[in-house]
Amino acid sequence: MIIWDELPMANKDAWEYVNEILKLVRECDKPFGGIAFVGCGDWKQVAPVVHGGGKQDVLRASIKFSELWSSVEVFSLTISIRQAGDPTYEA
Repeated sequence: MIIWDELPMANKDAWEYVNEILKLVRECDKPFGGIAFVGCGDWKQVAPVVHGGGKQDVLRASIKFSELWSSVEVFSLTISIRQAGDPTYEA
């Protein structure tokens, strides 16, 4: 399993490069060579950095603009860890 923290701030080129390397190493055409991949992060925090780029360049550098994005299944946390530990909290 691969766990990539702060994935939303990664440039899609880095994400695609890791994908290609793992597919070659594992000799498997599945995304990331068939290895379970967990990406974590908050989309509202930091966007990818593009030196000298404008807003459109930054958006195009996002992993959401990668061909791999169609194979992603997104899960969202809905309960705060503070609420989960609170015995008075009702889901």
